[in-house]
Amino acid sequence: MDALIIYLLKSFISLGIFYFAYLLFLQKHNHFAMNRTFLLLSVLFSIIIPEIKMNYSWSSGNPVGQVFLETITIVEEPVGRAMSSENFLWGIIQAVYFAGFAFFLSRFFWRIGQLGFLVIKNSITYHDGVKVVFTDRDIAPFSFFNLIFIATNDKDTEHINEVIQHEKAHISQYHSFDILLIECVSIFQWFNPFVWMYKKSIQHIHEYQADQQVLRNGSDRFHYQQILFAQTTGIPYNSIVNSFNQSLLKKRLIMMKKEKSTKWASLRMLITIPVVAILLMAFTNNTKGTSFTIINEINPEIVQDTIKKASESEPYTVVEEMPVFLNGGDEGLKKFIASNVKYPENSRKEGIQGKVYVQFVVDEKGKVVSVKEAKTKAIKPNKDNKMVTCAAPELTEEALRVVSSLTDFTPGKQKGKAVKVAYTVPINFMLDSDKKKETK
Repeated sequence: MDALIIYLLKSFISLGIFYFAYLLFLQKHNHFAMNRTFLLLSVLFSIIIPEIKMNYSWSSGNPVGQVFLETITIVEEPVGRAMSSENFLWGIIQAVYFAGFAFFLSRFFWRIGQLGFLVIKNSITYHDGVKVVFTDRDIAPFSFFNLIFIATNDKDTEHINEVIQHEKAHISQYHSFDILLIECVSIFQWFNPFVWMYKKSIQHIHEYQADQQVLRNGSDRFHYQQILFAQTTGIPYNSIVNSFNQSLLKKRLIMMKKEKSTKWASLRMLITIPVVAILLMAFTNNTKGTSFTIINEINPEIVQDTIKKASESEPYTVVEEMPVFLNGGDEGLKKFIASNVKYPENSRKEGIQGKVYVQFVVDEKGKVVSVKEAKTKAIKPNKDNKMVTCAAPELTEEALRVVSSLTDFTPGKQKGKAVKVAYTVPINFMLDSDKKKETK
């Protein structure tokens, strides 16, 4: 669940940055196709960028090194502290999010059902080569994919041809696909104000494009503007359609009179390049061998049999594309281990704590194999309450159990070929009382 929250937060920020770029550089220009492209690409980038994994690695200049994952600390908490206030708060946030998700998903299907009901209740006729549904309901004209919906009262009016031309423009430019895309995003990110701003801006651009197409087809601008004024009555049916009657009438009239923006203005689209680059650097899941550190000085206390790449059968330690834990990358791996390790009861009672170094290999299929102990260091209090070194087989056994249960990785690659990659993960077992002393 934490991975979902992080993803939604990254997407939230990405949508906001792109939208502010749109407001600053593109909104006032009437290159409508370019503006529409920018907004749609912004939405798609904001969905994809947080999930992009950029693989890279560093070379220490030393052919032999030890690859360590970040130390994962397991703190034994006193009984009764299982449900902390933080966990309770996260539970409330999750409940609110999924309640909103369920509401907006239900509303979406309800609106689709409304359209289906209109089609079933009223017959489809052909007018000027397109499918038209005339309904007794007092609604503003609108289109949805290849269907146009018009109130029966408007059927014999003198401006029916212009209305149909306007809706045909929506159909020919596939505006319904845009609406469905932003509707789907709004279901998952209903809490995100930028999503609703995108939706409004995209609908505005759709109207500008439809108006522009009608005028290009030969309609008189003054006559067409009179029709827009005449269409100020009628209730918009719902938000997943392209409606002829919109509240942005003044803006549409201004855009019709506005001179065409220069070709140089279209270069503003290039603003997407630095924005995308910044977001890629900031938000992508960078996989440096899942947060590894290369130690140039070899620690003789750590077993080294899997470190060297002496032959083709032995694993690499650093490759061009390091393995990535499928269930959430770096953060997911740390959370998996931390949430699954259970502090052994006997060790807790005896006050044993320490660090277990576990080595494992991610094979060519992304499976975790060859799990073994590299080193265990442990201490416990003696009769004088002084800390002394001791054996800790239970800590070692628990660490090996959890690492052995790791789910799949994407395999590491060297020169485009999947290869074995070796890791060492230190798991630190710490009693809560010791943790408090350490943090004071």
